[in-house]
Amino acid sequence: MSRLIRPKEKKDFKPIPPGSYQAICYMIVDCGIISQSYKENPKMEDTMFFYWEILNDDLRIDVGGQLKRSMVYQDYTKSVYENSNMYKHMKPWLGRELLDESTGAFDPFVLIGSACILNVVENTSKKTGKKYNKVASILALPKGIDPGEPENPLVLYEVGESPEEALELLPERMRKIIRDGKTGDDTAANSVAVSFDPATGEVTATPDPPAAPATPSAPTGPPAQAAQAMPAAPTAAPTAAKPAEPEDDLP
Repeated sequence: MSRLIRPKEKKDFKPIPPGSYQAICYMIVDCGIISQSYKENPKMEDTMFFYWEILNDDLRIDVGGQLKRSMVYQDYTKSVYENSNMYKHMKPWLGRELLDESTGAFDPFVLIGSACILNVVENTSKKTGKKYNKVASILALPKGIDPGEPENPLVLYEVGESPEEALELLPERMRKIIRDGKTGDDTAANSVAVSFDPATGEVTATPDPPAAPATPSAPTGPPAQAAQAMPAAPTAAPTAAKPAEPEDDLP
């Protein structure tokens, strides 16, 4: 180990050119309700991220001396209503309605490892001036086309369910979003009440009034023990290796 401190190497990963690409979904992250501080107009929303590998060898990038497939990600507010981006993107990809007949719900995790055709566009962030990719639409892979195999480990992460160590499988900026955002229950950060609009997925936060000072009382018994946490569900990753991802992968 060395005590010498050097500047962190800045990685400049350029967005891929706009167009249609064959891709494989290799990572799905359920962040829970977070403040989308990475957006120009942040809101509290129930959010998921999808990551895809682009199956185009001409677009491989140098990551740590290895040529890796380019990646594209997209965030979604969790909603199954027809006007939501999740519905508009997932239904053509699945080739059917989202709601499962047996459960009456949609499980996005069923799409891990699935191939598709992504229509990718390029935007410029008004906040940072950086160019970044955005998924405009998704189509099912046409029959007869080889879906290919993912090069990255397949990773499913769900806040409040996946074990803590599974967080290290995610890209650095993704970990930051989860740690900085409010996640895991029905209340927003700093003790504010929230209301959830199922049509849009938007969460509206209303600060709670200040609590009245508590009246001191004499202790009546031994201090209560903290509730024991239930065992967390394992992350669905075929290998413990962390996928090689650009650190600065958000606009």
